[in-house]
Amino acid sequence: MNKSTQSSISQIPHSAWQQLLRLLKTRTAPTEPRTIKVGGPIQEIAAQLQKRQSPRFFGLIPEQTALLAHFFPQEASAVLSQADAIREKRFSLSGLEYAAGKEIAWQRDFQHDYDWPSLHISRLSHVDADKVADPRPVWELSSFYHGVRLGQAYLHTENEMYAASAIEQMEHWIGENPFEFGINWLSPTVVAIRTVNWLWTYYCILESKALQTDFLA
Repeated sequence: MNKSTQSSISQIPHSAWQQLLRLLKTRTAPTEPRTIKVGGPIQEIAAQLQKRQSPRFFGLIPEQTALLAHFFPQEASAVLSQADAIREKRFSLSGLEYAAGKEIAWQRDFQHDYDWPSLHISRLSHVDADKVADPRPVWELSSFYHGVRLGQAYLHTENEMYAASAIEQMEHWIGENPFEFGINWLSPTVVAIRTVNWLWTYYCILESKALQTDFLA
């Protein structure tokens, strides 16, 4: 390999970054004047949030995904394979395989076939003296790392089924885990991780037709 070729290769990261910066300015520039109404109805606030162009959440998620798929195609293929399993409600949790079947039991310790009670967190402990149970697999599933995988798969393919699956699972989780009731609200760390992963999932599927204002509200 001659010096000229080596020099060209070394410029790839810099050129890619400059291209990202140009795209960032284009994508975050407002297309029309907007007035944000403070204290408006929740539906209106949700619609404004979805249309917001600036500031943009962590820059250029679609463009970054395209670059990763171009330079690391095997990793992109692995994301799609994992997302397909997640759509079928099959999960890998700290090396343990969990097939949820038709409906996910969000409060079940599948290792010990134990369902944590849906009690207020003031009446719960992560240790149940009467049962052999472990909240960690339950917490890992409810942390929603898998939601980000579905979002990444949507970015790679623009296939609405991945975005729809992410929304379906989040809505089901919300319905099955009332605020402050159940093991999934007991750990502040798990709550924080879930919130971050939901934010990432949301911004990955932001341009999906499956993402309706009713869900955001």
